Amino acid sequence: MAKNSKVFPALLAAQTILALIAAPAAQALFFGSDQQAEAYKHQGDYAYETQDYPAALNYYSQAISSLPYDADQALSGLYYVRALANDVAGNYQRATDDWQQAKNCDDKLVQAAASNPQAGINVSWMQATSNQLGLLIRWREGCNPNSPDYYSDVNVRRWPANKFPLRVCVDESSGTGFGAGSRGTIMQAINQWVSANETRLRITEVDDPSQADILVQRPSPGDIARGSGGRTTYDDSADSAGNRWIKQSQMKLTCATVDFDQMTGAQRNELYNLALHESGHALGIDGHSPSGLDVMYWKSPLLKLSERDVATIRKIYP
Repeated sequence: MAKNSKVFPALLAAQTILALIAAPAAQALFFGSDQQAEAYKHQGDYAYETQDYPAALNYYSQAISSLPYDADQALSGLYYVRALANDVAGNYQRATDDWQQAKNCDDKLVQAAASNPQAGINVSWMQATSNQLGLLIRWREGCNPNSPDYYSDVNVRRWPANKFPLRVCVDESSGTGFGAGSRGTIMQAINQWVSANETRLRITEVDDPSQADILVQRPSPGDIARGSGGRTTYDDSADSAGNRWIKQSQMKLTCATVDFDQMTGAQRNELYNLALHESGHALGIDGHSPSGLDVMYWKSPLLKLSERDVATIRKIYP
């Protein structure tokens, strides 16, 4: 979470729900449930990872159909992953419906735990995920994924005009740094934003972290939430009108290995995707797009800015 951040509760849901839901749901998804559903789910995961979203949706739907109506813990996890697949496929309302189905399953589990304390349900965790899903659903209801930009759906911070060109340092130290190949990939991702608004956004690369306006590093243990790949924080201040002006931002990016040459093509794409998303935060987009067709969606797999991404950054820096 960004320092000094004025984040609305609904936006907080979009930013933290992955850490609350994804890992535990995946671990317990098919405990004692139908093995056919598990097989469908694994096929759906592979299709999702290879960005074959129609196939992923088909497999997830078959998994859901294979389970009994009262397999709420397994169903909650399946509705969750199908919601993500629907979002990145551009099926906004279907995704919202799946988030609601996941919440309904969580609510049923909480109610069941009250009457059967021996059921082994982590009530506090389940209640937290249900509450966050509720916030996410209500936030999405007020968003328009087809609007020209998502400026009104996020909090906005800005770099003062006199800070440009922004000094960017991609750390190469042994403890928290990246190899040369990774550094180049990260800079390419940042420059995609710059190219989208090059009359206003300018950057220069520096080697000294102490001189950086934007510092990019690998995270230390505990730096980022469980289930997340990156995190951006700000040092900023507010003026009398409530506008927030950035003094420095810091991006933390996970990567498969420090040695870029040892990365697979998929791992290099993951690093680029993560750097592209976090760069949007570092430049002042404090929040997420509700649309899975934008880089600033909270689980975006994209490698190229959408028209809405470009329109939003241009609106921040007109």
